Amino acid sequence: MFHFKRQKQEKGFTIVELMVVAPVVILTIGAFVTVIVGMTGDVLASRSSSNLLFNIQDALNRVEQDIKLSSAFLAVNNITPQTGQGFDDGTAGFKNVDATTGTMLILNSIATTGNPLVTGSAYVYAQNAPNACTNTLVTQNTPQSTNVIYFVKYVSGVGTLWRRTVMQSNYTDTAASWCNLAWQEPSCSPGYTASFCKTQDVQLVTGLSTSGLSIQYYNSANSTSENTAASLATNSDTVRGTALQSVTTATVTITASQTVAGRTSSQTSTMRATRLDVNASSTVVPVTPTTPTAPVVTATLSGADSTSATFTWERVAGATGYNLDYNINGGSWVSGLSNSSATSYTVQGTRNQPVNVRVSAINSAATPTTSGYGNATITIPLFTPMILLNGWSDYGGVFSTSGYTKTSEGMVVLKGLVKGGSASLVPIAQLPPGYRPASDTVFQNSANSSVARVDVDANGNVLFEVGSNAWYSLDGINFMPSSTSFTALTTLNGWTNYAAPTYPAASYYVDASDSNRVHLQGLVKGGTTTDGTPIVTIPTSLQPASYEHVSNDANNGLGFIGVNYVSGQIVAKGTSNAFLGLNALFYPAAYPTGTTCTTSWCTLPLSNSWVWYGSPYSSPRFTKSPDGMVLVKGLIKGGSVTSQAVIGTLPAGFCPKQELIITTVASGAWGRIDVTPATSSSTGCTLIVGQASSASASWTSLDDISFMDEW
Repeated sequence: MFHFKRQKQEKGFTIVELMVVAPVVILTIGAFVTVIVGMTGDVLASRSSSNLLFNIQDALNRVEQDIKLSSAFLAVNNITPQTGQGFDDGTAGFKNVDATTGTMLILNSIATTGNPLVTGSAYVYAQNAPNACTNTLVTQNTPQSTNVIYFVKYVSGVGTLWRRTVMQSNYTDTAASWCNLAWQEPSCSPGYTASFCKTQDVQLVTGLSTSGLSIQYYNSANSTSENTAASLATNSDTVRGTALQSVTTATVTITASQTVAGRTSSQTSTMRATRLDVNASSTVVPVTPTTPTAPVVTATLSGADSTSATFTWERVAGATGYNLDYNINGGSWVSGLSNSSATSYTVQGTRNQPVNVRVSAINSAATPTTSGYGNATITIPLFTPMILLNGWSDYGGVFSTSGYTKTSEGMVVLKGLVKGGSASLVPIAQLPPGYRPASDTVFQNSANSSVARVDVDANGNVLFEVGSNAWYSLDGINFMPSSTSFTALTTLNGWTNYAAPTYPAASYYVDASDSNRVHLQGLVKGGTTTDGTPIVTIPTSLQPASYEHVSNDANNGLGFIGVNYVSGQIVAKGTSNAFLGLNALFYPAAYPTGTTCTTSWCTLPLSNSWVWYGSPYSSPRFTKSPDGMVLVKGLIKGGSVTSQAVIGTLPAGFCPKQELIITTVASGAWGRIDVTPATSSSTGCTLIVGQASSASASWTSLDDISFMDEW
């Protein structure tokens, strides 16, 4: 029995009352408290159990998501952990099953540019492996791998399940390694301060025993037969890794227990997931860069005139850039590319000379030497083949195929024997820009054993004008392009320029760097045509050393002019004055005669009774300018006019590679001189009578016979 004392004031007196509480009441209160405490413990235990189940299910949801996005199951991590990313929070590796560290789920995944569950995210691809980041084929490049690892760590026998993301050491290198920055970031244990770690591991479930994480592997989504080799602890890493290569599906079970309010609750849940893309990229293993192999280089001609050399190569595995050097004709090496992502390069070449390149693939491993070079060589052709139009084609046989070139002095030269095309004043071919005269230039040529006319206009059209399409020669035609500044000859003796500027006015141009070689052009009309009558006077310094006879068109027929060394005048020779061409190529008197045939005139050896006509006409001579143009001059007589009879012989280095048909004048009539080809760079060639009646024993002019040495 319990006694309680209570005081109260009543009418000025203090009254003390004594109260008594019976034992039965105390017992009732104690029982009630016990019930309340028991009910609270049940609630806490139930809530803990629910939370545990939720955490397990949340963890399995994350595992399912990662498996679906993965590209491979791994036996060990294939990305070397940086400090803080290893199992020991250092650099120790992970294993999918181990007697000491327990069971782990190791996934290879592909880094993405954003959250992989959000539309618009893409894989992060390696630069130039093999395609540039901007190339539409970049999806063929190597993607960047990450490792997602689920593992359990134990403290005092209680395990916690963690999720860690392991990244490659260079995962942020968008300057040289990767096309984009990865959305994924490396994670480490909470509180770990390694500089490489950008975020914390995700803590998923606490309360796992040593068997709390269980994983079974299957080779297909529908398979019920476990691939036990993939998870057998006694198997080596290699054996497990090989077994995992065929795995597409995994069943993951998590069992955990927790004690709350003196009550222990356990929960177990299982999930089965399959990689959505069973053909996803194979495991990408980061490797230490090694010196890449030499590129395989291919050379092609390019440009409108085929005077450029373009070199291309396939991308080399492991290369981050390319160096390219080139030289022309064995000269000094010139750097074209340095650590560039380009896989092609174009060199503007020089005609008839080889362009050499060497290309090396580079990365951070080493600087390549010559043993690491990919080499290629291509020779720029002396002549670019013409694209023949309107039914015209090359004549074939020993005769020259059609083509055009530009010498180092800038002179455009044509060649070729063509046939069969339209005779309706339509183009035979069209020359590209840079190979066109400023105005319509008229040339005399040969066609089917007769005199003919061919024009080259300001649009580059090589025009059939007069002649036969049985055969039609373009040999011996040369002119300066529209960019050339000609000097006008303004003092005309009764003659006027013919429709200038549609046709060229009487004018001249001098090759200052080529012993002052003179180019004369013009189309004139209306003057006196009597033989020897002056048409126009040229400067004294440009006058040749002797009198020359040069073939030109006169009113669509035979024409020629005299270049008179005595008077310095261009003179008429008795042909039509409706219009007359003034085209000529010659050297001034200051150009010497000697034995060095590339800096002076050399004597042309004659055959078959041909001899020099005599003074004041030019003696038979030849020379070759630095740009490769061979020029012959001379007035001859008395020799054999039998078809193919040899007139004179040129030495090696002064010859074409195919037979040329060049128009001349012979005793006031049409003439044809052929130049035979040399068979090699060490053999010579001959000037011959092209055919019977195409030369005259009375006199035949060799003046202004010009062509390119092709050797």
